[in-house]
Amino acid sequence: MRRFGLYEKVINVDPDTGSHSPLLKGDPGIEQDECLSHDPWEETHSRVGTGRHGDQLQSRSMCYCGPGATIHGPFRTEDNRVFLQNRCYLSEAGFHLGSVRRCVRK
Repeated sequence: MRRFGLYEKVINVDPDTGSHSPLLKGDPGIEQDECLSHDPWEETHSRVGTGRHGDQLQSRSMCYCGPGATIHGPFRTEDNRVFLQNRCYLSEAGFHLGSVRRCVRK
């Protein structure tokens, strides 16, 4: 999938839970001013390049982990960026499918 200079290739999917692992690539200078929130727990492993996640500069070999419903962003790629994500759908009742929500940071 390609979305405004962001490419995504899903390399693993658990058909029972919807949990999945996409490999993402961002072209230099891609910006997303909106903040996002989504249901899955998310681990992000930066493999190549640098970018900004909010005010934090993220470079190669950095990791981020956050629970579902965490508001995060905005985002910007400084150069070619490649990162691996693991998105795991969990709830108190067990696994479930979720959705992505766009949020406004106040």
